[in-house]
Amino acid sequence: MSAASRPCPFCPGSMEIPPGYIEELVAAKRSQGLDIVEDEVYRQRLEACARCVSSVEQTLCRRCGCFVQVRALSALRGCPHPGGDRWRSIDRA
Repeated sequence: MSAASRPCPFCPGSMEIPPGYIEELVAAKRSQGLDIVEDEVYRQRLEACARCVSSVEQTLCRRCGCFVQVRALSALRGCPHPGGDRWRSIDRA
């Protein structure tokens, strides 16, 4: 994410994603240490999201509206793509 705020493509009006906000969410989830995937799985999930047509600026998912960096870190959540979980093959490797 860039250092400047940017408009949220899903939010009405001029809602913005503050600089560092997503990184703070990821850091908080990591610090809890519960139900998170290994670093390599996380990296592969983010790569899958980056190639997905449902990804908005590699930050938001059009399918569920989540921040992909946060969802991809969770061991309890799958990819919400209607054609099937795009992380399934990653998670089974």
